Amino acid sequence: LDAVFIKLKGELAAVEKINQLTKAEEARIAPLVDAQKRIITDNEGEGVAVKSEPVQALIVAAKAALGPLEAQLTEVRTKLATDTKIVGAKEVEVAKAEADVANAKKTRLDAQKTIEISMKEIADKTKAIAEGKVELSKMERQITPQRDTVKKLSDQYFALLPK
Repeated sequence: LDAVFIKLKGELAAVEKINQLTKAEEARIAPLVDAQKRIITDNEGEGVAVKSEPVQALIVAAKAALGPLEAQLTEVRTKLATDTKIVGAKEVEVAKAEADVANAKKTRLDAQKTIEISMKEIADKTKAIAEGKVELSKMERQITPQRDTVKKLSDQYFALLPK
């Protein structure tokens, strides 16, 4: 779209330049024509009319060339307006996409922070479990002799009870 826009913008400048040149030529020739018309009306002579024919032919040619150039200029301006609207719409889409990308990046960063926090918690809990297992094994070593003692005492107690 940018290429089309730039191409049309370049064509617009060329058409406007041609339009300006044509208008300048018409503006330059118009006073001459008016002067010639006054001379013709004043003199009503055939010689003056003949002399003014080339100037009138130039004016007619300039006006004839001006019509298509103005039509082309209008067409280029219409294309430019249409392409400008398209470019504007695409700019809005790009802005929306950039906002979506920014939101996605933020979400990704938040997720990474959550993962890092979870990994730290897992490491802390794994360490706590390992420490718990060590404590449990220490306690089991102490519990075994005490169990034997309790069993022995229970057996002695039950032996004393009447049967």
